[in-house]
Amino acid sequence: MVNIFQQSLIDTFNEIGQLLREELARELIEQGHKATGDLANSIEQKVSIFIDMLELQVSYLDYARYLENGIPASAYKKEPGKLEIDALVRWIKIKGLSRGMDRKDTSFAWAIAQNHRKYGFPSRQADAFSKNGRYIGFQTHVLDANVDRIAGMLFASIDGDIDLAFNSIINKIQSA
Repeated sequence: MVNIFQQSLIDTFNEIGQLLREELARELIEQGHKATGDLANSIEQKVSIFIDMLELQVSYLDYARYLENGIPASAYKKEPGKLEIDALVRWIKIKGLSRGMDRKDTSFAWAIAQNHRKYGFPSRQADAFSKNGRYIGFQTHVLDANVDRIAGMLFASIDGDIDLAFNSIINKIQSA
């Protein structure tokens, strides 16, 4: 059973989760990571209650880690395969970069894949899609930009709980 103090913190954790969902989605779009919108739409939050703590988890599609950290060129060990080229062709079409013929799009995809092997991912040209000059580190940026706001939300919730607890104690003393 959850008491009023725990519920207040649970509500605050849910508000923080909603804030992070909105800010992460906004940062992904600002960085140019909105080919289909699937990643931004996949962001979910969950508050878990344990005996002695609460936990807020924010999750999204696995490939977000590559948009957070990038992939160094040294991590590419093999030549591009069919799956990678097909995925890049789809990305080219979604981004509106198609050259109008599948053969040209496949050649373009192959060039992008080779560029990743030479310079890493995202490539140097990724900033052409970014509205804010960033193209990796979406999660780090959002957390850094909102740490004070999140701390304020937590402190306000805890402060309110302390006030409520003191008032409850005073009322019990006065009624005794």
